[in-house]
Amino acid sequence: MKLRAAILLLFLSNSLLSKDIHWKGNTGNWTDASQWENNVIPTPNDNAIITAGIVIISKKQKVEVNQIQLLEGAKIENNGHILITDASRFAIKIDEFSIFKNLKKGIIEIKKASENGIQISNRGMLLNSGKVLIGAPVFGTGKRGKQIGGDGLVLDNQAIFRNNKFLEVQNTLGKAIIILNESVFTNHKKILLGGTNSLLQRHGVQNEGVFTNNKKGKIYIDGTYLDGIRNENSGLFDNIGKIYLGKIKSVSSYGIYCADNADFRNQKQGKVYFYTTRNGQTKKSGAAKITNEGKFKIKKK
Repeated sequence: MKLRAAILLLFLSNSLLSKDIHWKGNTGNWTDASQWENNVIPTPNDNAIITAGIVIISKKQKVEVNQIQLLEGAKIENNGHILITDASRFAIKIDEFSIFKNLKKGIIEIKKASENGIQISNRGMLLNSGKVLIGAPVFGTGKRGKQIGGDGLVLDNQAIFRNNKFLEVQNTLGKAIIILNESVFTNHKKILLGGTNSLLQRHGVQNEGVFTNNKKGKIYIDGTYLDGIRNENSGLFDNIGKIYLGKIKSVSSYGIYCADNADFRNQKQGKVYFYTTRNGQTKKSGAAKITNEGKFKIKKK
């Protein structure tokens, strides 16, 4: 009981320490105090609330906060390094037509969050041309899968995520990526979900929207407690690139599972490599479809 009380007190203390700092709504640089309410730049304990205007983070600038909320059509252009070490709830929320541009030199690094890593909803958009790192590797048994307390990356209600460079999600208690309600995820480069020192305690990708892995796209999924890819409801998953399942660490259930009216299409140029998938390579139920016009190949480690 004493330990539980101590944990609860610590959580409440962190929540009370977090302050909401509002952007005034102009176009300007994050480090310009005059652009923030009361001329206060958010600190690692604060929540940055942006409801209008354009926030610019320039090259070599490092921004440390507890949480970022981008609302009501506001914009961020990041060419620096955003670091969220231990968010008391979700780390980043992009909502209501807002646009987050992570530019070529931009890094978004979320080491730990008690809830979801990044939430995008209501036609919010994240365009990634840099690096997005959600969750951190953990060394030592019994500690993995606890860095992100919810899902790593959540798309809901016509949200958009476009990956033009690198996305990594590690150590989630929920799904690494989940796409819901007509949301669209497009991958043009590299996605790394899980790894040697990582555990994804649900699916690697749960898709109920539209997921496209394009010609140069590469997706690596390792260490899932459930399926590598779970395509369900009316989810459409188009693969024109390469997908690697269980190459480094076992996928504990199926490599690809399609349920309900979902459709997984491996196009002519698409390649799916199955390494260690404990329940089997593919599985479908209901009226789901799995179409392979490319290559499904079983590989050895």
